[in-house]
Amino acid sequence: MKNIVCFGDSNTFGFKLSNFKRYQASERWTGILKERLKLEYCIKEEGLNGRTIAIEDPFQDGLCGIQDIEACLMKHKPVSLLIVMLGTNDTKELYQASVSRIKDNLREFLLNVKQIDCWDKEANILVVAPKAIDQEYQTKCFGESMGRGCDIKSAQLPKEFKEVAKELGCHYLDANDYVSQLEELDGIHLTVEGHQQLAKAMEEKVREIFK
Repeated sequence: MKNIVCFGDSNTFGFKLSNFKRYQASERWTGILKERLKLEYCIKEEGLNGRTIAIEDPFQDGLCGIQDIEACLMKHKPVSLLIVMLGTNDTKELYQASVSRIKDNLREFLLNVKQIDCWDKEANILVVAPKAIDQEYQTKCFGESMGRGCDIKSAQLPKEFKEVAKELGCHYLDANDYVSQLEELDGIHLTVEGHQQLAKAMEEKVREIFK
């Protein structure tokens, strides 16, 4: 059985906007992926609301992905594949991170991950560019906490993430190619349909990686 770790933010956690809780396992993309891949693969869910790639939040501890990833991967050793989908929270105005800095942070994150003694064979990473934030997000429920310019930065991440993935020999998938829309009330989180669309794309990519 191949251990696949899904490391991400609220869209990996399965944040449900309607009640500020969580989609059921059968509704979130990680759970759907588990069902579609059957017993040949073991899906390890490691989503956390608010997680960044490598930026520390001044008001809440534990959200910096680069600080948590080693313990996470060692917990699930041996790891056959790491799926990492981060970047949305890094665009917050509070962090003042340029697209270039977010790209550099991803590169540092991936270089660190490749050195962790957790792999069943060799480092095997799928970088997923998250669905870009809707342009109207600022007028919606998380607009104030996200701040200005998040949609502009998030729209630029896929190109930059693809370049880093290629540079470091990682697999790549752009969620924008598969997810049709985000939650209408916030323009940030995946809908039930979005989770289904992403899970289908993930299944195809995972099978391609291991064929």
